[in-house]
Amino acid sequence: MKTVIQGIIGISSIALNLISSSNLSAVAGNHIWQGTGRIINGAGEGSTVELTLRIVNNEVTFLSGPSQNERIILRSASPLIGEGKTKAGSWQVLQTEEKTIGVTLAQENPYRLIRYILKAQS
Repeated sequence: MKTVIQGIIGISSIALNLISSSNLSAVAGNHIWQGTGRIINGAGEGSTVELTLRIVNNEVTFLSGPSQNERIILRSASPLIGEGKTKAGSWQVLQTEEKTIGVTLAQENPYRLIRYILKAQS
């Protein structure tokens, strides 16, 4: 299980380096990001799940999902890039377009890997 998570994190790190060198700019201000994800490995594999975040500068507040009411701090607000841990597991956030972010959750108990695509709502 840890090998799969380490592999995903390694691939994500490469993507983070490529994105951080691009000219993406984060959507300024207080924004809600919302979308769906798929459990790609582990308990509930194939299921669809939803996630809503509020991101202000580089602070992420989970409004729904397994880390509801918890926060993480991203290392960059423009573009949105970073990782953090909550009670639910390890999160990675990567802005892929001006109004789109990819979010990955790696949980250990129960083991699962979830990938979300979220869009800016406001």
